[in-house]
Amino acid sequence: MPQMTSEQANVVFGAPAGPAVVIAGAGSGKTAVMAARMVAVCAGGHTRPESVLGLTFTRKAAAELSARVGRYLRDARAAGLIDTLGGEPTVATYHAFAQTFVREYGLRVGLDPDLRIETDFLLGPLSRQVVAHTSAFADLDVTASLANIAKSVRQLDAELAEHVVTTQALRVREDDRVAQLQEVAKPTLAVRGVLESAQLRRALADVVDEYRLAKRDLGVMDFADIMRYSHLIATHATPVVDAVRARFTSVLLDEYQDTSVVQRELLVALFGAGHQVLAVGDPKQ
Repeated sequence: MPQMTSEQANVVFGAPAGPAVVIAGAGSGKTAVMAARMVAVCAGGHTRPESVLGLTFTRKAAAELSARVGRYLRDARAAGLIDTLGGEPTVATYHAFAQTFVREYGLRVGLDPDLRIETDFLLGPLSRQVVAHTSAFADLDVTASLANIAKSVRQLDAELAEHVVTTQALRVREDDRVAQLQEVAKPTLAVRGVLESAQLRRALADVVDEYRLAKRDLGVMDFADIMRYSHLIATHATPVVDAVRARFTSVLLDEYQDTSVVQRELLVALFGAGHQVLAVGDPKQ
């Protein structure tokens, strides 16, 4: 174990077994504290190393955390504090964890577990192809280029996924907005602009559905899909949640202030209700 300040030691050895939040600024040794905490819960008999999950944002941070955990575990095992026959904790980025989650449990909600991740190199042309063949804009005077509309479709797709908003919910909201604006007796230029924007978003919601179907048919997904699918599984397959909670009895979350809406809701669905979770974050970042 590393040398620690009294505040760090209190987190590592004194944090409760249930949910806990640690507020720590940049350069305060969060990685070392998280690694030490992962080993401490094992040495204290709260859980086994293979039942510990650590999540962070970047592959570099995950590699650093994994290396520290491995080093501390070796020291703890050499000192006889932890069973030498035990496994290793799982350390991953949020997206890597979600991708594995989809591949392991996607069939529970009708997803092909072999969906592969693609970037804009493939998805850009696919979205343009969808836009070129859609009839969603038939009643609208759209002047934007096909490439710009396709970019808007991909952006809306990602934003809806990130905020856990369905295309149907967006359609209902925009239909209501359009109905109200169309009742304005003498609409100003600004009102007409808002009306046209609402009508366009309503049409874009339909194209997002077509784009998502095209991705499924092609057997691909993007990073937004990973989180959207993970959330779908976690909120519609109770046995999966039970299995994941049983597998990971202790969870540590790094850079929690940077989690998106869908990431937070996924984590709550999987590890809420009193599970042993330690979330570390810096509200100033």
